[in-house]
Amino acid sequence: MTKPSSRRSVLSLALLIAGFAVTCVAATAERGPALPDYPAEQVATDVYVIHGPADYPNPENQGFMNNPAFLETDDGVIVVDPGSSVQSGEMVLRQIRKVTDKPLIAVINTHVHGDHWLGN
Repeated sequence: MTKPSSRRSVLSLALLIAGFAVTCVAATAERGPALPDYPAEQVATDVYVIHGPADYPNPENQGFMNNPAFLETDDGVIVVDPGSSVQSGEMVLRQIRKVTDKPLIAVINTHVHGDHWLGN
């Protein structure tokens, strides 16, 4: 016969796993579509800027309205202000991969506004 404390442990573990699964599904469902690619413009030797739309945050731009930049160094890539969401961060990574396959070595956030760092 199973002890009551063992049953509680199994039940607690099952509830924890179920809660985690629901959280994962909810996070995936709320994520939204990928952000379209905005091209990286080379503005100096090894320095690139991705010009975001000049607009207020809205469903179409998914809040992407800043100008992420990246610098290719001998050791890897430094990103500045990757944007406002996971989708913008992924778009920045896609643009970096069009330029180089060097590793990402640093992210610089210029200030606290979410449209600059939530893409981390």
